[in-house]
Amino acid sequence: MAIKNSDIAKLEELSKLKENFVISDLSRYEISQNGDKKALNSELLRGFVLLEEGFELLKEKKIKEAKLKFAQINPESGLGKIAKNLSHYQGK
Repeated sequence: MAIKNSDIAKLEELSKLKENFVISDLSRYEISQNGDKKALNSELLRGFVLLEEGFELLKEKKIKEAKLKFAQINPESGLGKIAKNLSHYQGK
């Protein structure tokens, strides 16, 4: 509901959850979409943003630029394998 209603106060509360890093990171992402770029301070969230940017570049056939985005994602993170696969995909 916090996302649907753009409830920034609730999103900020959720962003501080230590028990569930996914909810915390997604809340920070939503806050950042409302103009607070300081909310992008987690590795997982930065990875999501880089994946999204890289994927958009792939769709535009900008393969080299996309690979640069994917290369910025920690290969040991949960998103590392996805980034590696997308890097090899090359928009085909």
